[in-house]
Amino acid sequence: MQGGDGFALTPRRGWPAPGADATRNVALAVSLALHAALFVFGVPPRPAAPEAERPAPIVVRLLAPPPAQPPPEPRAAAKPASHPAAKPAAPARRPARPRPTPTSRSVIAASRPTASPVAADGEDGGAVGDLNYRRFYDENPKHPMRCMVGHVAQSSGDHESAVYIYSDCAAHGDNFSLLSLAVYYEVGVGGLPRDPAKAAEIFHRIATGKAEAYAANGMFYYGLVLYYGLGVTRDEPAGLDWLARASDKGDRDAAEFIRLAEAGTVPDSSRYFRR
Repeated sequence: MQGGDGFALTPRRGWPAPGADATRNVALAVSLALHAALFVFGVPPRPAAPEAERPAPIVVRLLAPPPAQPPPEPRAAAKPASHPAAKPAAPARRPARPRPTPTSRSVIAASRPTASPVAADGEDGGAVGDLNYRRFYDENPKHPMRCMVGHVAQSSGDHESAVYIYSDCAAHGDNFSLLSLAVYYEVGVGGLPRDPAKAAEIFHRIATGKAEAYAANGMFYYGLVLYYGLGVTRDEPAGLDWLARASDKGDRDAAEFIRLAEAGTVPDSSRYFRR
């Protein structure tokens, strides 16, 4: 629109344009009609979104507390026994002490029930007299370590008692006693005359006998007397052969002697037979 002076007038932004009243009235009427319809008929509800599935309770069994257990029923009071109470059991017996190795004087101390070796003065029992070994041997004919008392006597220096015991045990087939007796004949102690020939005969008997007990020892000693010529004609190859047999049966001293012989360093016979 132009004014009288020829300039065009532009309405400010936000102001209604000419003829806008009629349009606004129509829009207002339509809005009122719609609100009235919504009020009368109500707004249709929106369809609810499907609820997401809940995860399966896979740990419920592990986390849930255990069901409460009913309290135990009280036990009925035991009726008094009509018969008298049993006597308390006797205390268990203590286990028997292991028997000592038959290489020391403790063999004598462990064998006191029948014949108790006493001291030479008969008081404290600390020193064992020469006759006590024989006394124990004679008074305990069924003791399982009876013949080993000869070894105890030998170790203590009581060679007479050792020979006494070895002689009787050897006569009853004990190869250990027979072997020990042969060594006594070889060196000539314990009241026995030195008799290398008799010793060699005993060693050969044990080495060739049917009994396996101490057979390897017999082979060893018979090999020695052959090698050194003690009581027999000297025969080094035959002696080494018997020593090899003893070594095959597990005699370590025989194996050591063969090693020394191969090295040319065989010791003197006194190493094996000492008085």
